[in-house]
Amino acid sequence: MPTNTGSVQTSSASTIDEWLQSIGLGRFRELFVAQEIDDESLAEITEADLERWGVPFGPRKRLMRAIAERVDIVRPSSRAVGDVERRQITAVYCDMVGSTELAGRFDPEDLRAVTRDYLEICRAAVEALGGHVASYHGDGALACFGWPKANEDDPERAVHAALTIIRDLNASLSRSEVPIPVQVRIGIATGLVVVGDLIRTGASPEALIVGETPNLAARLQQVAAPNTVVVSSSTRRRLGRMFELRPLGSVVLKGFADAVTCWEVVGEAMVESRFAAAHEASLPDPVGRDSELSLLMRRWQFARGGEGQLVLLSGQPGIGKSRLAGTLCARVAAEPHVRVVCQCSPHHTNSPFYPVLRMVERSARIQTTDTPARKLSKLRALLRVGWGQTSMAPLLANLLSITDDLPPDLAMLDPVMRKQQMLAMLAETLSELSRRRPVLLLIED
Repeated sequence: MPTNTGSVQTSSASTIDEWLQSIGLGRFRELFVAQEIDDESLAEITEADLERWGVPFGPRKRLMRAIAERVDIVRPSSRAVGDVERRQITAVYCDMVGSTELAGRFDPEDLRAVTRDYLEICRAAVEALGGHVASYHGDGALACFGWPKANEDDPERAVHAALTIIRDLNASLSRSEVPIPVQVRIGIATGLVVVGDLIRTGASPEALIVGETPNLAARLQQVAAPNTVVVSSSTRRRLGRMFELRPLGSVVLKGFADAVTCWEVVGEAMVESRFAAAHEASLPDPVGRDSELSLLMRRWQFARGGEGQLVLLSGQPGIGKSRLAGTLCARVAAEPHVRVVCQCSPHHTNSPFYPVLRMVERSARIQTTDTPARKLSKLRALLRVGWGQTSMAPLLANLLSITDDLPPDLAMLDPVMRKQQMLAMLAETLSELSRRRPVLLLIED
């Protein structure tokens, strides 16, 4: 990896690049850039992270010592005093809409049952994505992502959890025998807090989270319309282009001296890859990867000549696999070919066709605001004109939840047989595309 030759600065205002150079470890600049490390996230790096990213033992130890000096705090593994830690978290505050009004209109037992189900939906959605419900406040719940376990995509997980809560709550109400119109407002903010156990007795101790972040999340939910999610500017920066966001401008919040800029989450964005969505601007070609790029280009030339090729690109997180794939796409962009990108997601591991369905939605330009009829029209147009394969329409429309109707020959099949039918259709579609022109199929895990 290249060494950063920029000027050396040791003040707290120096960049991460300059800091690495100042401690003689500038060769890890590209690794830190790929991981989008800044001063806040630097404080959360553990030795296990560095080992997973492929940093050798000696530099790993030097980095850990230098990190502790730079952030001027003790690492989470050793700084806990009475289980109290300084952490960067993403706080999610969920609150039931109009609970006081509902209490005056419905039987208390019915309202209690619905409220309990609503809070259980919140808990399940948060925990399924690696978050933790820190405390309950009547019909409100405060959850955090980043404590007790931290993940590099905690803000993204928080938004996914919020959207899941709204979706599952609507589904639960449609099945409920008690006609109580429960809606939720959700606010999300990211920042540094001090967190630790507030109550140690019992199986589920509540957490005391001290800092501006949970208060900001609680205030932001008051700005949200029913069944919507509002995020702070700190969260929005970390989401990149993973979600469609509608700016709400600057709002004045109680307890905050300055107006706060916030955004409403419209839904998941139609992005081709998670790597591209995480970077606002295009990146230069990776440095020191000429041999790998040459190999990929040779394989592409073989494929263009009619010899199908399969390349597995694997390695530690952060070494530039996605950048290599993106560079390959850029280099062959001017050549006649069909590019098909399937992006897997850690948040949809129970949906095996998720990468394909998202690719279909993106290719057909299906929007979340489209009516079912409009979605079906776009899907059929893609299959007829773009793919030359119309037989997939009923199955894809069913999997995309555009329609529940299936032809009799498909409706009589069990789920296993439908899956096999779908795989066979996808294989035939790929073959049909390759008869027209070379196909570059990228599947990113």
